[in-house]
Amino acid sequence: MSPNATRRRALWTTLAVIAAVGLTHCPPKQTQTDAGPVVKNKVKVQFFIMSQCPYGTQVQEGIAPTLEKMGPYIDFKEDFIAQQAPDGSFSCLHGEPECKGNIAELCAAKHSPDKYFKMVLCMAKDRPGIPDNWKKCATEAGVDPAPIETCYSGQEGKDLLAASSKLAEEKGARGSPTIFVNDQPYRGGRTAEAFEIAVCMALPEAERPKTCPVVKESELTILNDKRCKECGVRAQSMKTQFESMFLKLKVN
Repeated sequence: MSPNATRRRALWTTLAVIAAVGLTHCPPKQTQTDAGPVVKNKVKVQFFIMSQCPYGTQVQEGIAPTLEKMGPYIDFKEDFIAQQAPDGSFSCLHGEPECKGNIAELCAAKHSPDKYFKMVLCMAKDRPGIPDNWKKCATEAGVDPAPIETCYSGQEGKDLLAASSKLAEEKGARGSPTIFVNDQPYRGGRTAEAFEIAVCMALPEAERPKTCPVVKESELTILNDKRCKECGVRAQSMKTQFESMFLKLKVN
C-alpha cells in the first residue's frame, strides 16, 4: 500500500471513531448549567427589615417559595434597619435581641450564602426565640455554625450590621419591610404569588420562564375637577394605591 493510501485509510478510521463517539454523547445546552438556567438580567430584590418584626418575617416567608422556584433569576439580598450610636453600639426597635438577630442573619448570609435562608426561615417561625435560636436553626438548615459564631460574637458581625444599617439609611428605609425590585420601590403584595409575578414582570420578556403567570393589563381612569385645589394630591395618592394592587396598570 502506498504512503498516501495509508494516510487516507488512517484519516477515515479517525473520522469514524470521532463519529461513533459523537453518537454516544449529547452535548450540554449552552444556556443551562448544573445550578440552573443562565440568566443575563437577574432581578435585584432587596429587603430592608428588622429580624423580630412580624411584618419582616412575613415577607421572608412570603418570598421563600419564589426563591425556591426562581432562584437563578433573582439577585436577593437582605439588609437590616438599626441605629448606630457614636460609641459603636446599636439600638433596634425591638431591643437588643433584635440587633443580635440582625447580626446572626447577616453573618449567616456572608458565610453560608447558599443555605443561610433556610436558617433565616427557621428563625422567623420563632420570632420570640431570636437571636438564641440561630444555632438550632443553623443545624437544621445544614449550616456550619462555627464561622457564624466567630462572626456573631466578634467585630465582624458589628461591622456587617453597621454597613447594613447605613445602607438602609441611605435608601430611606425606616419601616420594616421596605422592599426594592431593581432599585425601584415595591408596594405590591407579600404573598408567594405576588412576589413571583413581580419577579417575572421585572425580567425581559424573552428571558421569562414559561412558568411565569400571565398578567393582564388593567385600566384606571381618574376623573378630577379643576375647581378642587386639593384633588391633584388626592388623585396622585389614589394612583399610587392602585399601582400597588395592579402590576400592569394603564392610568388615564
